[in-house]
This record gives sequence, C-alpha cells and structure tokens, in this order.
Amino acid sequence: MIALKPNSVKWPPEIGPLQNGPVFICATAAFVAELVSLRVELSRTSCRKTCRQHNLGGISHMTNDKAHGRRIGILLLAQMACGLIFPFVLIDALRKGYPGFLGTAVASASTIRWGIALAVLGAALTVALGIAFMPVLRLYSRQAAVLFVVLCAISATMDLVHNATVLSMLSAAEQFATADASTTAANHAWAAAAGSFRRSVHIMQLVAVGGWISAFYVLLFWYRIVPRPLAILGIIGILAQFVGVTLMMFLGNSPITYLAMPLAPIQIIVAGWLIIRGVKTPTEGSSV
Repeated sequence: MIALKPNSVKWPPEIGPLQNGPVFICATAAFVAELVSLRVELSRTSCRKTCRQHNLGGISHMTNDKAHGRRIGILLLAQMACGLIFPFVLIDALRKGYPGFLGTAVASASTIRWGIALAVLGAALTVALGIAFMPVLRLYSRQAAVLFVVLCAISATMDLVHNATVLSMLSAAEQFATADASTTAANHAWAAAAGSFRRSVHIMQLVAVGGWISAFYVLLFWYRIVPRPLAILGIIGILAQFVGVTLMMFLGNSPITYLAMPLAPIQIIVAGWLIIRGVKTPTEGSSV
C-alpha cells in the first residue's frame, strides 16, 4: 500500500477564486490532475500486489474441499454412465439408420425405451453437475459459474430433443411393422425423415455435450482446481472426441470411434481424483 505524505497533495492557500480567476482555474486543474495521477498509481500498485499474491502465493491460500469434490466426482461418473454410454448401447438397434432400423427396432422396443428413460436421467444429472460445480466456480468467477450451468442446461435440452427423435424412429418402425401394403410408401417416407432428423439432432447433441465437457476441463485447468496435467488430459480427450466423431459426422463422413475412446477413462480418473482429493478452493484472505 502507498503511504501518503501529509502534504503530498494540498490546495494552494494563497490563491482564491475571487483574487485571480485564470490562475485559480489553472491551480484547480493542476490539483485535480495530481489527484488523478495519485489514484492511478494506487490502482496500479494494488493490481501488482494482487497479481503477485495470485501467482506466487496463491497455493498457500488454497484448501482441498473434499465435500464438494466428492459430490462433483460422483455426479461426473453417474452422468457419464447415464448420459454418454449406456443409453447409446440400449438404442443400438436404431444405429443402422434408415431403412435398416425398420427391421430391428420393433424387436428391441423395450430396450430402446429403457435407453430413453436412462438418457432422461442423464440429462437431469448434467444439470445437477452444473449446479454442484457452481459453488466452487463462484469462488473464482461468478460469470464462469453461470456460463457453465447454462452450457449444462443447453446440453440437457439437446439430450431431451434427441430422445424425442429416438421415440419418433421407434414409432415409425412400429407403424411400419403393423401397416398394410397401401401405406408402405408413406411409412417409408416417415421412417426416412425420422432417421435423418435423429442423425441431425444427434450431431447438435454432440456439439452441446462437447461444449460443457470442454468448459469443465478448461475451468479446472484455468483455476487450478485439480492438477493441471489431469485437466490437460481432459481437454485432449474431448478434442479427440470432437474431431473423431462430431466433426466427422458434421462433414457427412463416418465417425472415427476409436478417437472418442480415451475420454471415458480420463473422466474416470478425474472423477476419482475429485472424490479422493477434493477440489482446490481459495480460503478467506485469498487473492483469488
């Protein structure tokens, strides 16, 4: 902090407004300029001090919050299972697309419905994860906390829309299986439209999923909430998934599924760290 000298900034007593107008105005301008200069110097010094504390002494002001870390880690594992893995396994009968799914969807109708129900739970867990992470992020940045919750909500919304398209494909397959020959052409048109729409929505769903997962690991890295090598692994994993699956499907090519495989073990490792070690949070008096 800057120590102010008693007479470092003073009003010149020998000049009054009625004695000499121009001189008085010049003295006033000089006085204000000196005050502004002092204010800028104080701000710069405070900023340098804050940055120095954050960069050099920030670690000494951090503590491991195991309660929040355990909650976030468990939700991360549950969301991965219910939102990213098992629903797609259960609706595998629809992955062949049109017209292949017309012959496989009806036989697996109950399995597909269970997959949809699990995906709805996964969407709810995505929002729950955003809410659970919010108190930790608010200690660093309110804007980052709100942004992450918004990204989770968008992803959950896209999950629900995708579930609706899956139901539409299943309905088209069931209608095709029970229809007579006179409605075959109409049912084929419906099935083709449902399959195409589901694929398009799925691409946007993957974009939304990639958005919140990317934000999750970038925030972990930026605020050092977990060791940075773990956060970097997560960033690499989601980038590989985006390039190999999301981007390929967007470009109309077949997805390179093996590029998405490293993300699951990375999620498990990060979740395990959060459960065991907790998250780093600033304590009282920290400069964060």
